[in-house]
Amino acid sequence: MFAAKNKRTSKYVLFENILDFWIFVMGIIYILIVYKVYRWNTFINNPTKEYEAKTFFKNWVISTDIISD
Repeated sequence: MFAAKNKRTSKYVLFENILDFWIFVMGIIYILIVYKVYRWNTFINNPTKEYEAKTFFKNWVISTDIISD
């Protein structure tokens, strides 16, 4: 976006651009894990806070048995 606004050519293979891309990818992966694994059955169907807390903890325990947190 910076290059387009300043009418410069984009340099896609610069280390900084590749590093920024991988930081972005890791952030997206983290967000997807949080909403898919830890908050399974608690995000869209709007449960009570007590049910949500129990489900969140149960999902966290199950997921950390497979992959270390």
